[in-house]
Amino acid sequence: MIHDGFQRDNSAFNRKIADDLTARLEKRYITSIPKEEQEYLQLCISISEIQNFTDPSSRQTCETEESDLFELVKRYIAIVSKMTGINLQTDRPLCDDLFLYLRSAVRRLQYGILMPNPLLPQVKAEYPNLFTVAWSASVLIEEEMHVEVSENEVGFLTIYIAGAVERANSTVQACILCNYGVGVSQLLKAQIERSIPNLSVSAVATFQDAEKVRNNGCDFVITPEEIGQTFGGKDVVTVNNFLIPYDIKKIKEKIFEIRRKKISRAAQEDDYHHIQLFDSNFIQFPDSAFRKEDLLEEMCRSLEHMGYISSEFFRSVQKREKAASTYIGKGVAIPHGSTKFVERPIISVAILKEPILWNDGELADFIFLLALKPNHTFSIQSQVMKFYTVLSSLMDNDRKLNDAKNIKSKTEFADYMNRLTQ
Repeated sequence: MIHDGFQRDNSAFNRKIADDLTARLEKRYITSIPKEEQEYLQLCISISEIQNFTDPSSRQTCETEESDLFELVKRYIAIVSKMTGINLQTDRPLCDDLFLYLRSAVRRLQYGILMPNPLLPQVKAEYPNLFTVAWSASVLIEEEMHVEVSENEVGFLTIYIAGAVERANSTVQACILCNYGVGVSQLLKAQIERSIPNLSVSAVATFQDAEKVRNNGCDFVITPEEIGQTFGGKDVVTVNNFLIPYDIKKIKEKIFEIRRKKISRAAQEDDYHHIQLFDSNFIQFPDSAFRKEDLLEEMCRSLEHMGYISSEFFRSVQKREKAASTYIGKGVAIPHGSTKFVERPIISVAILKEPILWNDGELADFIFLLALKPNHTFSIQSQVMKFYTVLSSLMDNDRKLNDAKNIKSKTEFADYMNRLTQ
């Protein structure tokens, strides 16, 4: 029997499935199933992921009856699209798959049912950047659904996003500029597309086609000739005729740069670039060694004293840490608490001389304590986007990460981090 304090599943769609299954069981076994057992049956259905629908009308009914969740999925994909610089909003399979996954995942999290993810270590190793994207964007799910998204669930979200990224084949496009004839141009095109599958070659042109390049819509130009840094208003990457490994590295760096610029433009369009999430008052360089719990308590106490959070925030941080690790790799951890205990958005940072044990086998020396809060002028999406632009820049560039860790001035560090968001 489901006790009175247990949160019942109010999904009309799940209720229909449970009623249908109850009728079939009663007919098959010539029995009567009590109301309490029917409720338990509906609970089991609610935490079970639908693999597919037998007809489009069933899917439409499900999406209509759970429209709030379906709209949340679309907003989640919009955030991920901006973070990655890849338009995933037209990827219908991603929308459908995430909707079905979150239907069951949210209910499991509400019931405190933790599902292991055997692929988590591999996901974090193969897709560290997308894992960070999925985790950062999951703040939206937590805020809307009032659940705490665990590391295992972030791993599952990452798998769906990675599949969509592969399908998207990236929004970054390049033109090949070559005067050696069609044969050389096509060879270079084939080498690029084989070596860098997330880059689309939109056109092959000659040096006489500056206007064609200008109007093509490509993001940059690839050429084996020394023609300067720009051509037709586009950045130029100079490569060898036969595309050596160093050339591939340069092209990938350019792709990364373009994506960061697209994210920056998206940030400016959202009109939150004037907000600063880093304040020198909340940058720490502790001299003595800390235990993880003591460090987090100290950071929270400082924020509470200045009116950024309420006293309950620290307990919500502790609760999250017990539920799942917030370590994301390279010595970086992003602990965070419930948004309902945040008065004003801020990120507190601790840079440690010596790493501390964060979880089993995980040593952290760069701690970002996130205190984010949605409001009318500064949405949770904007805050996540703003923080991600910083975090992504650091996680994707070891030199930048080390530079940030080696800054010794609180004011200089806050200015550096705020500057990265611009």
